[in-house]
Amino acid sequence: MKHLAMTIASAVVAVILGQVSPLLAQAKDPLIGVWVFDRGKSSFSQGTDIGKRILTFEAVKDGIKHTTDTTENLNVGGGGFSFPDSYQVVYTFKFDGKDNQVLGASLDTVSFKRVNSSTIERTGKIMGMVVETATWTISPDGKILTMTTKGTSDGTEYTSVQVFNRQ
Repeated sequence: MKHLAMTIASAVVAVILGQVSPLLAQAKDPLIGVWVFDRGKSSFSQGTDIGKRILTFEAVKDGIKHTTDTTENLNVGGGGFSFPDSYQVVYTFKFDGKDNQVLGASLDTVSFKRVNSSTIERTGKIMGMVVETATWTISPDGKILTMTTKGTSDGTEYTSVQVFNRQ
């Protein structure tokens, strides 16, 4: 009876560790955390009026969950009147190069590859065609995330460099 109890206890511990280990490994990933947009250090070729953008990366069982919350100031009628427009983009990914469905964005899917511990490549697609590439770089001190993006929208090329500070 004692042997059976020890066997069951060992099995339970093995199952728990098997499910927790991936989360612990991802928790060490320098991308995990909350990042706040730094408008003064960012640039956009097409212009934008982002008032606020927060990126959240969290370790989940199936990879990393990414949520972007953005508030933009939209101008109406050229009369100097603007109002905030907020939206959220959500997806879960792994660094395996496979397409992941995106909710709330103009992109249908994104895929990720890790270049090294501080550099990530992201590819965005619409209807299976690559329309955007981005390189994400985390500073050596882990406090700054820089996203350098190139893409095409309705036949017009665009670029951006977005800088985020770890919160």
